[in-house]
Amino acid sequence: MLSLIKNEFVKLIYKKKSIFFMIAFILLLSLIAVSEHKSSEQFKKQNTPEARLEYLKEHKQNLVKEKNLNKEKPYIKDIDKALIYIDKDIAKLEKIIASDVKEDYWRITAKESIESKKKIINEDSLSNVEKLRERKEIERLNILLEKNMPPMEMEFNSFKFIELIINDVLGYFLLAIAIVLFSSDIVSGEFTPPTLKLLMVQPVSRGKILLSKFLTSTMCSLAFIYLIEFIFFLAIGHIFGFGNANYPVFIGTVYKLNPLASEKSQLLMEVANSTKMIPIWKNTLYILLHQGLFIIACSSFSLLVSVIFKSNMGSLIFGVLYIIVTSILTALFAPIAKLSHLLFFTYGPSSYLLNGQLATINANPNITIGNSIICLIAWTIACYLISYVIFTKEDILI
Repeated sequence: MLSLIKNEFVKLIYKKKSIFFMIAFILLLSLIAVSEHKSSEQFKKQNTPEARLEYLKEHKQNLVKEKNLNKEKPYIKDIDKALIYIDKDIAKLEKIIASDVKEDYWRITAKESIESKKKIINEDSLSNVEKLRERKEIERLNILLEKNMPPMEMEFNSFKFIELIINDVLGYFLLAIAIVLFSSDIVSGEFTPPTLKLLMVQPVSRGKILLSKFLTSTMCSLAFIYLIEFIFFLAIGHIFGFGNANYPVFIGTVYKLNPLASEKSQLLMEVANSTKMIPIWKNTLYILLHQGLFIIACSSFSLLVSVIFKSNMGSLIFGVLYIIVTSILTALFAPIAKLSHLLFFTYGPSSYLLNGQLATINANPNITIGNSIICLIAWTIACYLISYVIFTKEDILI
């Protein structure tokens, strides 16, 4: 078995497309890293006390111009109220800048945000779901203040980069398609008379041949993705910073159908006390472990496609089209979206799954961490067993 795996590994790793995918993946992550760093720096500049002060002064000038042009009394009263609040904010910012406490500006904004959210919670117009969300955010901001942790939602660091890559770049179907392109010909590529003759004379069962191909494609995919992600994690951490490993994040949020919902965005409501708070290092570990399970399921699906189709082009086209078309149908049609928790590629954005956001995106309360693990394992086993039956029982004509 080890010799079979070694042979399959050599064949797979030295293929031109394997090298192409590796280079393309590295270039993609490099471009995203540069873009995200620029966005982060721009956000920081826009949220300094000086930038906020400049914005408020410009906004005040525009309101004064509108007031002079508009003579309607109700409108003028609204503008006067807005100008009073703006003047207060300007005075506050000028005091902050003069006192040279800009390093603690985040603490001031966090406290203001907490006070604002407390007022919002007391409003009758706010739903219980929204109040629950605001209370969670207040809890998080209080922890940041207690532990002196500046918010890093818009920070560019290793932990945030890994989350971005897995969620928004590879998550939805790019990773699944990449694995199909990478390994869809692992069996179909050898359905040629010379290769089949060579395999038939070997004292090895078809089952072992298939298992070696599955293990090789899976291990190569895992090593390929994990290695590059790890290199970028270290490189970005060394250059821009790793971030605070104990930064608090929410996971485990579970949703249920909202019987009073009138809009699609309100179809689900959060289950009380389902959310937990963990440090970001542990969240990243869970994300990577779940991504590994997703990669294994994708590899098993690719194996099945490769066994069913006897040509490289057929297996490649079917595998890619199946993922893309099913993803589109799931997004467009509600009846199909209700079954999205049964499709393995739904669970690509691992971080969105862990924090519960994936359930709201698909408007499906059955998309949970537990169901994702069951679904991915079931797809892995089912695809491999079907591949095994077809590959070992089918007559091979040379």
